[in-house]
Amino acid sequence: MSMRKRLFAILSALAMILASGCDPSPNEETGTNQGNETTNETPSEDGKTYIEFQNHEDFPAKIYQDSSHFTFIAEAPAKGAAKVEAAPNQTGVAFYPVFYLDIEGIPIVQSGPAVIVRVDAKKVNAANIPPLEAITTGLAYVKIENASLYSLVFNQGGYELTPLGGASTIVMSGESAGYGFEPQAAQSFSFMRNASIPIPFPNGMQKFERDTIYSFRYDGSVLSLTSVKPFLPAPQNIVLEAGDGSVSVKWDAAARASSYNVYYSTGETPPETPAQANIAGTAATISGLANGAAYYVWVEAVNAAGSAMSAPSSITLPFYAATSQEFINAIASINASSEAKTHVITLTGGISAGAVAFAANAAKTVIIKGDGSVRAVTNTGTAALFSVPAGVTLVLGNNLFLNGNGKSASAVSVAGGALVMNAGSRISAAKSYGIIIGNNGTFTMEGGEISGNTASGGGGVYVSGGTFTMEGGEISGNTASYGGGGVFVYNNGTFTMEGGEISGNTASSGGGGVFVSSNGTFTMEEGEISGNTASSSYGGGVYVSSNGTFTMEGGEISGNTASSYYGGGVFVSGGTFTMKEGEISGNTASYGGGVYVSSGTFTKQAAVGVEYGSNASDSLKNTATSGDLYGHAVYVASGGKIRNVTAGSGVAIDSEISGSAGGWEEHPISDIAYSSVSGGTWSLLADGRRQSPAIGDNGATKSRVSFTSDTANASITIQLDVSSESGYDFAFISGLDNANATFNSGYYPDSRISGADSVTVTIPVPTAGSHFIDIGYRKDSGLSSGSDCAWFKVIE
Repeated sequence: MSMRKRLFAILSALAMILASGCDPSPNEETGTNQGNETTNETPSEDGKTYIEFQNHEDFPAKIYQDSSHFTFIAEAPAKGAAKVEAAPNQTGVAFYPVFYLDIEGIPIVQSGPAVIVRVDAKKVNAANIPPLEAITTGLAYVKIENASLYSLVFNQGGYELTPLGGASTIVMSGESAGYGFEPQAAQSFSFMRNASIPIPFPNGMQKFERDTIYSFRYDGSVLSLTSVKPFLPAPQNIVLEAGDGSVSVKWDAAARASSYNVYYSTGETPPETPAQANIAGTAATISGLANGAAYYVWVEAVNAAGSAMSAPSSITLPFYAATSQEFINAIASINASSEAKTHVITLTGGISAGAVAFAANAAKTVIIKGDGSVRAVTNTGTAALFSVPAGVTLVLGNNLFLNGNGKSASAVSVAGGALVMNAGSRISAAKSYGIIIGNNGTFTMEGGEISGNTASGGGGVYVSGGTFTMEGGEISGNTASYGGGGVFVYNNGTFTMEGGEISGNTASSGGGGVFVSSNGTFTMEEGEISGNTASSSYGGGVYVSSNGTFTMEGGEISGNTASSYYGGGVFVSGGTFTMKEGEISGNTASYGGGVYVSSGTFTKQAAVGVEYGSNASDSLKNTATSGDLYGHAVYVASGGKIRNVTAGSGVAIDSEISGSAGGWEEHPISDIAYSSVSGGTWSLLADGRRQSPAIGDNGATKSRVSFTSDTANASITIQLDVSSESGYDFAFISGLDNANATFNSGYYPDSRISGADSVTVTIPVPTAGSHFIDIGYRKDSGLSSGSDCAWFKVIE
């Protein structure tokens, strides 16, 4: 670009008011203009300490030691440097450059951004002065050429104005001067010959407009207006949109522009010849470009007075892939690049690939998305479909489906890099985690869907030594044969749920929604964990184990089920669960419908969180199917602490504290345990009942209920059901502490039943302490009928 074009581009920015690069008093404490510090240092030849200010601008810069520009240090010429001796200071010293422009004979002073310099002793410390990004104005400008034999002054009212860049108010014969001032009516100003004789403005001169230069000439008798040049602002708000081998360019109209030129280049300097010229509107399209390449674009405003060039805007064109080979070629091109930038791959067809690994040779971002239709990338290999190493960020964009294809591999393995999942993306059908995060990698789920994936632990997402932040989207319908159907957090991994939904996932051993273990950390701030199932174990919603930590600060855990065992909403075993806010509702388990604590700790702070109990509406209440003794809201195995009613705002619960002080309801029967006496083990059913094992003719089986009565004169209630040959096969409940009870003797009155029958009995417990009751089923030597078994449940 020519010097004149460069100056005119700078001049055009006089109409803009930009914050960057124009603050005369940058904030030293916050490190304004970080990165302008010492860029290199070399030993000084004389052993003294120096700072060398390097000016990259087209006009000189004076350097000051204070933001008020009182203490002058040095002047760096245009495209030159100034070296000054300085005192060492490794914490950094701030300096303040002031640029001096001379355009159309009018000097314009412009403050630059502060320069923070680290000063090492006995070195030449180089400090780059950043170029001006823009020049601010809004003033009107007057230039006077004194072609007379008299001296001239320019007055505003009764005051003489000092020319820009000058010290005296007097313009001597043969000199020129420039003035800048707030726009006003011409009558507010006057030229005076020899400081006393008024010189009339030319006829028709009414007002000085902002952003305009008025040039006058005085020949001793007549004051002539020789030119009026409005500043031409450069086009602003340049918007670039990439296409297939093209870039569309849009911009805001520039005041006083008659047409526009558009330039582009692969370098940072515009060519002399525009790609398109004399554009009447405010949009253009540049064609014939290379996909995957980076380009700089400039827009130039033009009128009769000159031109004004915008600052460069840059864009990298996406790759387009309609075939698997085109996709593989795009990945290879990205991996070959050592430039830190963003690459986009737009899929226009279905892709098959296997084990796509990104090279970690630069900090780069790779965005993969579909075009107007959903496009699939299908895993045809035996390893992770995508591997993301440190330094690489992979963004899954709209209309993208990562198809695991039933392969025993994850869809994405984040090994130290970063993964971002946006709305409109989906991951499914992977058989070894949907996503695995490790080696301090990060995964941010802003939207999208992770569904239908399977693994031993963490069907949807597995976090081990990495970080997962869920801001939105859905993790649903995933399966784990062990724990964490939706998410598994392990080995110092961190999971923060800020929104979204984890629903309909299943884990056999625990944590249908989320499993947290081995110093993993799960913080739930918002979002929903609902409808998940622990199919044969614990924690329908969340399982907290082995020094895992779960903090609930908001959100909802609802409608989850521990089908056979404990903790419909949350199960705690050796971990820590702290509930600050949020809602636990509508969950179901045999014990601890809302929360079950096997070991570890559970604390509900007296904030605004609500854990619903059996007194809530059917849609909200948590349910322990084994009955009131097993905590509809909360059950703690140690000491049989229970809470059945809703714990709402103002109610604190602490699993380490007994009695009402811990938020627990008083109940005389506690520490209930089950054991086999003879004839096999009675199995626990989903409804909380225990079922007798299969026995042969003339066989019998007994199960024992052991418990503690905390007070004298308590009672225990048991429900007994049977389906057998009537009058021949019997179920019965023993008397208190009677180990010898049979269907013939020692059973509690009215508790022996046969055929298809049910009975509920309440047995008095007259003394405090440990007691037991046996439940039995006996067959005769003949026929079988019905289900040929018995069931029982302790209900209170």
